[in-house]
Amino acid sequence: MSFLVYQRSDPRHKEWIPLMSQQVRLRNVIQIIGLNLEVESREDEVYFTLHTRAMSTPFFTSERLQTQRRVVTWKEIEPRQIPETIRLSAPGFIIRVWAVTRGGSGTLNTEDTLSKQQRPITSWGLYLGGLNYLGSKGDWNTKDFAPNTILFRMPFGFFTSLNSLVRRPVAAHRFLQVQVPSEQLRSSYTLKKLSSLHSIQRSVLEEVSLSQDLKSRICLYGYSQDVDPESSAHTPMIYGEKSLIRAKEGRIRLQLKEKIEGMRQRVSILRDEKVRRFGRVIQLKKDYYDSEDISMELMGRMQMLGREIERLKELKAAVQEKKINLSHLSAQLFRRKKELISELLVIYPLSLVEGSKKYSINEIQLPNAEDYSSESGGQISVALGYTAHLTAMISFFLGIPLRYPVRHFGSQSRIVDHITEQITDKEREFPLYFRNKEDVYSKYAVYLLNKNIAQLRWYCGLSTPELRATLLNLHNLLHARLTIPGWPPSPTESLELAQELTEEVDQQLYSSVSLDKGLDQLVPSEKGIENVSSSHSISVQV
Repeated sequence: MSFLVYQRSDPRHKEWIPLMSQQVRLRNVIQIIGLNLEVESREDEVYFTLHTRAMSTPFFTSERLQTQRRVVTWKEIEPRQIPETIRLSAPGFIIRVWAVTRGGSGTLNTEDTLSKQQRPITSWGLYLGGLNYLGSKGDWNTKDFAPNTILFRMPFGFFTSLNSLVRRPVAAHRFLQVQVPSEQLRSSYTLKKLSSLHSIQRSVLEEVSLSQDLKSRICLYGYSQDVDPESSAHTPMIYGEKSLIRAKEGRIRLQLKEKIEGMRQRVSILRDEKVRRFGRVIQLKKDYYDSEDISMELMGRMQMLGREIERLKELKAAVQEKKINLSHLSAQLFRRKKELISELLVIYPLSLVEGSKKYSINEIQLPNAEDYSSESGGQISVALGYTAHLTAMISFFLGIPLRYPVRHFGSQSRIVDHITEQITDKEREFPLYFRNKEDVYSKYAVYLLNKNIAQLRWYCGLSTPELRATLLNLHNLLHARLTIPGWPPSPTESLELAQELTEEVDQQLYSSVSLDKGLDQLVPSEKGIENVSSSHSISVQV
């Protein structure tokens, strides 16, 4: 079935150019046409509604038409029928087509009956720029369109959705550029011409407004605007005296209405301002109460912070006191270590042999390493045992583990090498005694002992330029860093010091005893005296 939609006699537009930049707006929609609408009965009536959003009320509702034909053509949409709150420049909207089933009487009386007898046919969410252009002539076959198709008539032609076409076009319906014959091109308005055109339009509007104002004033003074267009004489009709009085009263009434309306608007504005100020006052009160709560919380936190600061100061003072005590204890501990190491020199005295540059330990000479040819093997083994024991005791008192541990067995001492990787686990112990003077293992053991002495010297801040001088390095270490001059005291001085300490202890003991409360405990009873005398007699007899 084919149909023909006649256009208006006067062309409103130029030819449609399918450019991507071509804008299509709500104001361009002239008419809406329904094709192949699916209804239950031919007697049903259909209409459409336009919405800005899916859940909004319709801003335009069309008239109802019967669907006796496959084509339903509604009336044209006039711009004045669109509410002022709706933007005519909107690029899209929502259209819904409804079907209304009429009852036996053919009328609908109530809204409840209407809601029960109407049902939606289709609903489209439109973006006008995405519609497909059909042409400027409305002559098509309905078989080329899908059911429930909607056509939109615009100044450029007719449009519909691509999904409504049975045979979709292969080529794109919008292009980035279009080739147009040169004879159809003409220059557009320049900025100067547009400014001049706008100025002329403003002048025309001002003249029309002035003429309307002048006509209104003339009517207020008794002249009528009703002029017979067929008559050539335009003589004003003068009213009587009552008409003039009525006109003056009407003018006064109009002025009073204007004042009343102005006062109403002012009252409305003041009422709105009062509500707004009242809400602002409530908000300020709420903020004030909140700020008071926050200030109270901050005050509590500040007090807590002050207590924490005082506690921190106390802790710092305690830590500082502990640091001072620790430094005193460390100094005392180091002095005690020096005293113990100094007492080691009583056990193993180191001295320079008279008439030579060699040192002896416990009156046994020990030459430098690799110079053992002049001494016997037993003497060297004993001296090495003393030296190894002295080195081990120094490391023990200082709390420094030796790199090469020493196993002291007197003149049969041994030293262990856990560092060198090339040595097997069974051969890591080396003897610190000589079976013969060319024993390589013993020489390596002396080398490890000298390394231990160099380790202790490095810990005390001394370098070891000559590693072979065993007793010399040990003597310099002890007298330069680890001993106290004049310690240990002589036996006489030790007895005097012990006597002084004993007197101090006795004095503290006797001063702490109370003569009133502790006298009974100090005096023995009669049975105690008898037991003591009997024990003395028994001891005498024995």
